[in-house]
Amino acid sequence: NTDLGIYLVETTSFLEITEVLSKKWAVTKLFADTSDVSEELKKSINKALQATLKTNQKLKAKQEILLLLENRASKELLEINGIINDISKIRIERSKDIFLADAPLLFQEMQHGFSGNYFSLFKASLKTSREAIGTFVSENQKNVFFHILAFLVLWVLLFLIKREFLKSNFEAEKNYDVTAKILSAPLTNALLLAITLSGTFYDSFPNILRDILVLLVLIPVVRLLPRVLSQKKHDFFYFLAAMVVLEKMQSQLAFDQLSQRLLLLLLSIMGMVGFVLFLLPRSEFYKSVKASNRKWMLYVLGGFIIILAAATYGNFNGNFQLSLLLTTGVVHAFTVGIVVFLAINIVRAAFLYIIHSGLSGKVNILITYKKQVEDWSFLLISLLGFWIWIKAALRGFALLTPVQELLTAINQTSWHFGEITLSVSNIVNFITILAIFIVIANTVNILLREEILTRFDLRKGVPLALSILSRYVILILGFVLAMSSAGISLSKLNLLIGALGVGIGFGLQSIVSNFVSGLVIIFERPVHIGDIVTAGLVEGEVTEIGLRSSRIKTYDGAEVIVPNNDLISNQVTNWTFSDKRRRVERIVYIDNGPSPREVKNVIDAVLKAQDGLLKDPESKSYFLGFEDNALKFRILLWMSEGILTTPSELLMNLHDALTANGYKTYMPVQKVVLEQDDNKTPAFKVIGAEKNKADEQKDESTD
Repeated sequence: NTDLGIYLVETTSFLEITEVLSKKWAVTKLFADTSDVSEELKKSINKALQATLKTNQKLKAKQEILLLLENRASKELLEINGIINDISKIRIERSKDIFLADAPLLFQEMQHGFSGNYFSLFKASLKTSREAIGTFVSENQKNVFFHILAFLVLWVLLFLIKREFLKSNFEAEKNYDVTAKILSAPLTNALLLAITLSGTFYDSFPNILRDILVLLVLIPVVRLLPRVLSQKKHDFFYFLAAMVVLEKMQSQLAFDQLSQRLLLLLLSIMGMVGFVLFLLPRSEFYKSVKASNRKWMLYVLGGFIIILAAATYGNFNGNFQLSLLLTTGVVHAFTVGIVVFLAINIVRAAFLYIIHSGLSGKVNILITYKKQVEDWSFLLISLLGFWIWIKAALRGFALLTPVQELLTAINQTSWHFGEITLSVSNIVNFITILAIFIVIANTVNILLREEILTRFDLRKGVPLALSILSRYVILILGFVLAMSSAGISLSKLNLLIGALGVGIGFGLQSIVSNFVSGLVIIFERPVHIGDIVTAGLVEGEVTEIGLRSSRIKTYDGAEVIVPNNDLISNQVTNWTFSDKRRRVERIVYIDNGPSPREVKNVIDAVLKAQDGLLKDPESKSYFLGFEDNALKFRILLWMSEGILTTPSELLMNLHDALTANGYKTYMPVQKVVLEQDDNKTPAFKVIGAEKNKADEQKDESTD
């Protein structure tokens, strides 16, 4: 049909030329007939005109024949396309049932062998692959350029991180030794990340280019994996490389099914044996995996072993497509899992270095929430990597499209309750939007309170008030948007709001009271986060102020939830309202005998030498007099921190100083004796008490 079209175009162009020539020769003949020219010239002109007309007629006849042939070819082509479509439909329907035998038994096919020219077909396959790569590159020149540019940018960034990393003492930290090993290979890291991000630059790949990228990614994998797993032997890495190479070799042998089946058989058996050996507790690979991850490794590799066993059985039994799908799916999922695992470690290593670099000393959030930032960043990176691996594994087993269709069907499921329609998509949208706004609200709250507002000269408590208000405004906005996305109109909630108002009037008075008290605390600011307060029987540090309740952490580590109404309506002692200076009182008794002035001088000397005490106001000691044959001294300590540790250190230092000067602390002593009365009944008597009783009787007799 293509050749007929070319001939038809050529014939039509020639026909147009002959028609123009015919008209010109006709005009020339008319001029010659009316002019005085020779007969010989008239005959030549007439002869040329006749030849042109004859050629024109032949071309018209040829054009008609070509049009008829093209019409017939078009009809036949439509019929052929219809047959091809029918064959494709049958093939698609048949391919859905992959459990049907589509090849002879393996030993039967081995008896017949391969009858074609193996090397010529292999050469043709390579030529086709080379042409596919050339076509892909020519059609995606811009994307290839940006892909290479992204690789170079990643290389430069990771190189700069490595250079700064070598200057720091970060590698000396034992908890981050793996991170240090990863950051020391910027080129390898950049290559792996660039290959991992290939899907963001191209919509689709030719199979040969995908195979080349997979083989290319083995270079950074084999270099980085020993650093992450810290293995001396490289058996696992050789096994991974062999699996990938064998899988890519069989994909290039599509013209020889027998060779494909033999390679698949070798691949599946090698995979089963390798995974079993790696799962043995005495294997070096098993020991290198963290104890918390061994359970997941057992599930994943155990599942791979079962799938490869099914692929081996299908290969022997003639289920070639099933065996091909299962074996290549396992290799694809296993390889992508290793690559994603390394990419997660690279990104996490770079992020950890940024957190622990000089930036961490300038950003308040990294100072206060360094551990939380590490944990959450690792969790988010791991979830992103897990999502990428799940998607790639489903694609490898040809399950991505069915799973997407199943999720779409589930998402469109709905239920009707009168005028209200509830669907899975609405529920998912509601939960997703609400979760996103909760994260945004908490993030904005922390950023305003710890990072942004602290850099302005604001009164104490203002950053907290603004951050809390912004958090609740964002939460309310998120709730409204979530309700709208769920298809619930706020106008339909009037009845609910009315019922809620009645409930507030009767049963929710305390909640409303606490809510209003929370607003009063936020705006009036009688207490702030970090203040030391005494509220009733509770004393400790205020760690959180909310709209309904506040949290106080006591000195024994308990977290006490105090309703805001109690902080407003009851008496609260704020020890650090205007400043953090606190006075602590201690009483000291010294055995009677030495001069009180000399003892006071020793106490004052200890007070001046004690660390942690304020200079203004100054800590002082006072002599209170004599009590129970002892010298009584009162010590007033002023401090801003170390309310428990500083007095303890002071008393120990004071004891050492008094002992060194020959003074003894007073210890009241009572003697208890056991006597028997006339009835032989034992009784406890305190000598001091009996003496006092005898003195009273003596005084009475004297009177």
